[in-house]
Amino acid sequence: MNDPTSTRLLTRLALLLGALLIVFAALFGWNSWQATQQEQLRQMQAALIISETALDRYFTQVQAGLASLAQDLIASEGRRDSQHTQQLLQRFHGLHPETLAVHLVAPDGRLLATSPAQPAPLPTLAHEPAFQAFLSKLDAHTHMELGRPVQGAVTGEWLFPVRYVLRNEQGQLLGFIVSAMPVDFMQAFWRGAPVTPNATIGLLRDDRYLLTRYPIPPDIPLRTVYGTPRDGALTRHLAANNFPTEGRVEGPNQLSGKVFSNVFKRMAHYPVTVFVGMPVADIQRLWWQQARVPFLLMGLLFLGGFLGYRYTLVRQRKWSAEAQHAALVLQASEAEQRFLIEHLMAGVVVHGPDGKVLRSNPQACKLLGLSEAQMLGRAVIDPAWCFLHEDGTRMAIDEYPVAQVIRDNQPVSDFVVGVQQPGPGEPEWVLCNAYPEFTSEGRLRQVVVTFVDITARKRMAQTLARSESRYRMLYENSMNGVMITGQDGRILAANPAACSIFDLDEAELCRRHRRDLIDVHDLRAATLMQQRRQEGQAQGEITMRRGDGSTFDAEVSTVTYSDAAGDTLSSIVVRDITDRRRAEAALAAKDLAEKSNRAKSEFVARMSHELRTPLNAILGFSQILQLDRQQPLSGRQREWLQHIMQAGSHLLALIDDLLDVSRLESGSLKIEQSDVDACEVAREAVRETRVQAAAASVALSIDLPETALPCVRGDRTRLKQVLLNLISNAIKYNRPGGQVSVRAELKAPCLSLTVQDTGLGMNPQQLAQLFEPFNRLGREQSSIEGTGIGLVITRSLIELMGGHLSVQSQEGLGSAFHIDLPLCQAALDGAASQPVVAASTEMDETDITARPVPSASPTRVLYIDDEAANRALLLAYGQLRGDLQLSVCDDGASGLDLARQTRPDILLIDMMMPGLNGVQVLQRVRADPQLRTIPCVAVSANAMQKQIDEAMDAGFDGYLTKPLSANDLFLEIERIRQHPAKEAKEGHAT
Repeated sequence: MNDPTSTRLLTRLALLLGALLIVFAALFGWNSWQATQQEQLRQMQAALIISETALDRYFTQVQAGLASLAQDLIASEGRRDSQHTQQLLQRFHGLHPETLAVHLVAPDGRLLATSPAQPAPLPTLAHEPAFQAFLSKLDAHTHMELGRPVQGAVTGEWLFPVRYVLRNEQGQLLGFIVSAMPVDFMQAFWRGAPVTPNATIGLLRDDRYLLTRYPIPPDIPLRTVYGTPRDGALTRHLAANNFPTEGRVEGPNQLSGKVFSNVFKRMAHYPVTVFVGMPVADIQRLWWQQARVPFLLMGLLFLGGFLGYRYTLVRQRKWSAEAQHAALVLQASEAEQRFLIEHLMAGVVVHGPDGKVLRSNPQACKLLGLSEAQMLGRAVIDPAWCFLHEDGTRMAIDEYPVAQVIRDNQPVSDFVVGVQQPGPGEPEWVLCNAYPEFTSEGRLRQVVVTFVDITARKRMAQTLARSESRYRMLYENSMNGVMITGQDGRILAANPAACSIFDLDEAELCRRHRRDLIDVHDLRAATLMQQRRQEGQAQGEITMRRGDGSTFDAEVSTVTYSDAAGDTLSSIVVRDITDRRRAEAALAAKDLAEKSNRAKSEFVARMSHELRTPLNAILGFSQILQLDRQQPLSGRQREWLQHIMQAGSHLLALIDDLLDVSRLESGSLKIEQSDVDACEVAREAVRETRVQAAAASVALSIDLPETALPCVRGDRTRLKQVLLNLISNAIKYNRPGGQVSVRAELKAPCLSLTVQDTGLGMNPQQLAQLFEPFNRLGREQSSIEGTGIGLVITRSLIELMGGHLSVQSQEGLGSAFHIDLPLCQAALDGAASQPVVAASTEMDETDITARPVPSASPTRVLYIDDEAANRALLLAYGQLRGDLQLSVCDDGASGLDLARQTRPDILLIDMMMPGLNGVQVLQRVRADPQLRTIPCVAVSANAMQKQIDEAMDAGFDGYLTKPLSANDLFLEIERIRQHPAKEAKEGHAT
């Protein structure tokens, strides 16, 4: 070790000397820089004064010469004698050889004479910008002007004109003498100026144009130097300070881009400024040339002082180290021993022969959780502090390793001890070794006990044991079969699930090879095994074999690994997927059935469309013939026509029933739930079937309570369809003179409707088959028409409305059908409800053909359809009403053209047309400003609700289904006419 005090003193002295040297260097540098700047400024000032004096004297001489020439010209009236004038100019030119040319110029700019002489005609200066600028500033006090540089028209050289004004004694302007001076006329004079080579000397006009400059930049065009005004730091300073007499400014030079230090002086007799500029970098370079040697000497001095300081410091430390070396050697042995003990990874505790602790190292204190002071001189530290056996039981004091060594005088090796410190917490585990040390007389001197921390290893073993127990539990309770096989393929172990899957116990499985469990005909097994050999793992599906030889589909995952002994084993996980295969097959069958059902529904919809199209003409023209009063039919023809209409209506009813069945099977039939007066619906159904009952000689009656019954929750249209079907069936399957009655009664929380007849009735077997589709219960050979699906539809509709249909029947006595429908919420709450009232859709012959709605003009209706029969039918319908003006068109494009020409009140558009279909025609109508407000009604043989909804969503105002009756057509037209504002608004919004 060195002496801190002496080292600190030496360092402070060195820092002080270094600081003084740095301050001296800074002062020297500053003073030398100021001296260099002053010296260069003095030289520039000297060059500036010399230049200003010389230029002022020169221009004064030129002015005197021009004045003398002017007197001679005025005296000799040389302006009229060109030869004499030429001689005078040549004489002046000879006296001033530095001048490029001398001209005599008339006031209007014409050249009258020139030296050297030029051939006639002489040019004019009238259009020269510089001359015009001179004339514009000319006043009575102007005698001579140093003009801004221009490029000579003949020689191409750059020059600046010296213009002298000729006036007679009366002050009248006679002309000008112009002396052309080259811009480099001062180069030789300035080349010897006492300035640096990069210095700049020049003459600057007040309008910032250079008259002359030294040196002329070789890499910059003269047009840039003399032909454009300067915009450097000097020109800006002169302009900003109103052109001071003299001064100094520093800033960037426009031509070179460098920073210059400039001195300037305004000429005494002429409005120009002489300047001398020097790059600041040149001044810095001159300064450095002078200061570098002193700086180098000071640097060497600083380096020498630093090296001396370092040498002295090293020597001082060496002397201190040598002085302390002896003391360190004496402590080395003990320190080394102590170091080894303290830095051992193992804990060391030394006990005396009585068991008391003599010393311990830090690792022992850490492992035991005690400080050295707590252990020193004590045998038992704390009653709560104890050692544990490996099984966790408390260890007695005489079982401690040190106690065993003291008692037996024998070492104790690899003794595992748990150390439980006071307070809660897990014990720490150590591997203990205790060795006795004896004196020369054989008495016990001390016992050295070492500890190695094995807590992590112990806890890892416990974790592995718990993990093995957990995985054993998973292995034993897994739903998947797990088997362990050796490298030779023999099964070494199997869990209960594997035994269950293969129907073998573990002992039987362990006597088998894994290939015994695989179906030899399944080629996927070989691929799976090949993948496992190449990648170490594989998974896939194969066919496996149970103990009884039966096969099953299995999902197998196998992986290869090495056990603790290094043996290669394979783990095979087997999952029986027989049930999954069955479920997948069932799902596929379900999908196939749904696809078949959708295909059937689509087929029914297509067939409905194809059948409704010809039915439109059959029923429509039949109705026209029936209503034609101009050419009435005979009685026999009317009978035949009635048969046609009945057959067509029956076919239409069959189509509607098939569509309802298709909707019910596909789930697309919609129920519009509302509060419905079931008694009123029953009255309407009875009223509409009285003609059928009278034709069959059946008495039809309705029995309703005198007090009003509450409304039910359901679909009014579908409820009427249900009642019409039940009443119609009761009439059809009745006998002449039979009876059909309709009753209603309240059975809270439902309302019950009963349709009872005294017809044929049904036996129990027929009753069981009553709701099977297309089953007519053996009535196929009878004269009664039917399809066997009406009751299927009826029950489905009632169930969709939340109701229930039941039937009671006795063969030969008749049947009773009971409909139970839930009451509306208002009825359940005890409040009065407002039923939905359907608009009347009945219209007799008089309604169809008779009086038109009072109007100033008939309603114009345009019908667009590609089928000729449909167009003819609509035209025939139009003739039944005098208040309608019907026109037709056979395609969408021509229909749009006709609509623009006629502006119809209503558009009827067929949905299935070639070219433009119905939706496309509607889109063009809504996009046309002339047509967009016209109500549009779709006409189609598509009767599926989905297709109707799509048309309404597209923007149609109504939808008519073929076959189209006159009633339906006129009712829709009446609906549109009665709400024109609403329809127009909706059409515009679309």
